[in-house]
Amino acid sequence: HSRNMTVSGDLLFNLPGQSIAEMLADIAIGNQMGFDQLCLYHLVLFRGLGTAWSRDAELVRSLPDNDAAVANWQALRNAMIQQGFYQSTLTNFERSALENDSRHYIYETCSFEPGSHDMLGFGPSAISYSLRANGHTALKTMNPESSVEYMQALKKPLPFWSRYFEFDLESFRLLYLARQLSKLTIPRDAYRTLLGSDVLSDYAEEWKALSRQNLIEIDGACIRLTAHGMFFSDTVASVLSHRHHTARLERSTASRQFLEGNQSGHM
Repeated sequence: HSRNMTVSGDLLFNLPGQSIAEMLADIAIGNQMGFDQLCLYHLVLFRGLGTAWSRDAELVRSLPDNDAAVANWQALRNAMIQQGFYQSTLTNFERSALENDSRHYIYETCSFEPGSHDMLGFGPSAISYSLRANGHTALKTMNPESSVEYMQALKKPLPFWSRYFEFDLESFRLLYLARQLSKLTIPRDAYRTLLGSDVLSDYAEEWKALSRQNLIEIDGACIRLTAHGMFFSDTVASVLSHRHHTARLERSTASRQFLEGNQSGHM
């Protein structure tokens, strides 16, 4: 702080056997230590995850159920706000004094704006992203994973990425929505300006279903996650993308059946 630097810390909550008193004590200690930002992450651990911990039956049994896990999240969120923090993203809380200060954490909020910010990644496994000139398609690339492969790739002509994904209009819409959900709110005017349509009309049935479950709130200006919906943001994103994934699966199945039919015909 004496060098005009800000400091961030990450905390896991809903650990096996962890009480809400212990979770609240963690954030109180972080506050007392002077962290400018605290990021709260719900532990992802369940049977079948594939990790060593997920195969430990005792650890899995000692996790809170969904109702308790959500209640813990809401208690922690309320405590952070009461202790002088504001919520800037799904996981991040910054001191209120930084909200309109040049020292506030801009990296993540910029990365949540795929319609106006590109991203350039350096090093093994780094991800880069660029918006196409038409403004509503994009390219996402990933560098080789190992340091050896990365250094070898640098000696070759560009491009040297090992994986890529091209966003068409529909997948770009979903990318934009998912990134905006990370910022807690989807501004309707910004969506219309970027994509030329109304976000409520584009996903009308999905918004109705999510609203019935108290995961979102809708008004004339925006669609925002409720505190309950913040905990289940992955579910919100999955509901929005369901139609797109189903259509891709159907196209893939049809293509496979067509190829298999041609192969059997040639035989």
